[in-house]
Amino acid sequence: MATTDDKQILVTKEYRELPEDRQCEAVVLGAVLGTAGGLGEVRDLLSEDCFTLPLHRHVWRAVMVCDRKGVACDVIMVKKELDAAEVSYDLPELLRISGNFTHDARLHAMRLSELAARRKLWDIALRLEYHAQHEAEDVGDVIQEATRKLSDLFKPLTSDVVTLDEELRRCYGLINANLAENAGFTGSPTGLPELDGRSGGLQASDLIVVAGETSSGKTSLAVGMMLSAARAGHPVVMYSMEMTGTQIAARLMARESGVSSGELMYSRLDDTRLRAVDEGVGRLAGLPVYFDDNSTSNLDRILASIRHMKARYGIHGAVVDYLQILNVNMKGVSKEQQMGDAARRLKNIAKELGIWVVALSQLNRDRQEPQPTLGRLRDSGQIADAADIVMLIYRPETRGASYRGRFANVDTHGTALIDVAKGRNVGTMQFIVGFDAPTASFHPLPELPRTAGRKAADDEEIPF
Repeated sequence: MATTDDKQILVTKEYRELPEDRQCEAVVLGAVLGTAGGLGEVRDLLSEDCFTLPLHRHVWRAVMVCDRKGVACDVIMVKKELDAAEVSYDLPELLRISGNFTHDARLHAMRLSELAARRKLWDIALRLEYHAQHEAEDVGDVIQEATRKLSDLFKPLTSDVVTLDEELRRCYGLINANLAENAGFTGSPTGLPELDGRSGGLQASDLIVVAGETSSGKTSLAVGMMLSAARAGHPVVMYSMEMTGTQIAARLMARESGVSSGELMYSRLDDTRLRAVDEGVGRLAGLPVYFDDNSTSNLDRILASIRHMKARYGIHGAVVDYLQILNVNMKGVSKEQQMGDAARRLKNIAKELGIWVVALSQLNRDRQEPQPTLGRLRDSGQIADAADIVMLIYRPETRGASYRGRFANVDTHGTALIDVAKGRNVGTMQFIVGFDAPTASFHPLPELPRTAGRKAADDEEIPF
């Protein structure tokens, strides 16, 4: 391998102007320090080499340290890391950098990445020029070194590229794991045996949309899935725009104790109920379930929090309740476009971080046809396009209606139909579960409760 006289090359470089944009560097750092989710927009494009000013490099290093620790990458935490590293810096200059703002940090980050690549090309060209004039190194070694460095420029663009053979081997690995006698879930269990048997649980990179009309039990179903995942040792975080962490915890206590959440929070409990609550809490204590009530309803803040929770707690999944009241910071566009963008961004973060995301969605009411359909997803059909699985909840008991098709003779009292209307990798399916109204919880049924009505033919199609 060629050994270059670096000092001589650096002397030559000093007399030439390197391509750089220090103002662009400051703008990107300002977006990272001053915007929730700013780092997530540019992380995949930037490295330390993208910054030319020493202070900018130190700030970027501090940002990366904050990110690894799972703490906020704001100016206060970055200052703390700079002080810990004993970096000499001018505080007014640091504050000036943090005050920069841009509407498109990713565009500017792409420019910094391109300029860094040009500087590396310049370095390679200088080394080739030097070796062209000096015969100390073998020509073959010089070419090999230059080729390697040119290839390294493209590594960030090709590091995720794999061959079909590699993916086929991964598929065989899944098949063999499923054939093993002690094979378990490949994902996080949902507590719904029918779904888990088909899907292997909630899978990393999947966006699962749970949809239903108002008061159909969307949040209750999501809470049950979250609890099942946590019991399997899979950390989960929940974001609710309508309920506090305390209220959700009360629902979990109600599920475990059989005492309604209303009684838990607002009534004087007798000794029997207190014992039931204590036993329920004992089963919940220590489960890896987290809440972030400070994320509000802003999508950017929620995405930033999800990244933080992944870095700090290693979460396997996130629950977002619910899509239609998210603030997606898109002015001048329709509600349908906003909801479609929100769903796509949740799908993207699931894929980026290797987690699953459950997002709740409202359904529009239809007085003539109470049974849910994909077409009734409120505000956007694009939600279904982005989702890997769409689960529709139907509780005919609340509408004075009945089930149809092969479920026509199933009693609607205390039951619900879960309709997997879209399953990108698992197909579609429908099944009946129990629903306990006092504790707002869904549960599997050992057998379906029957009515005195007509018995549906087994092969009769359900019009969902």
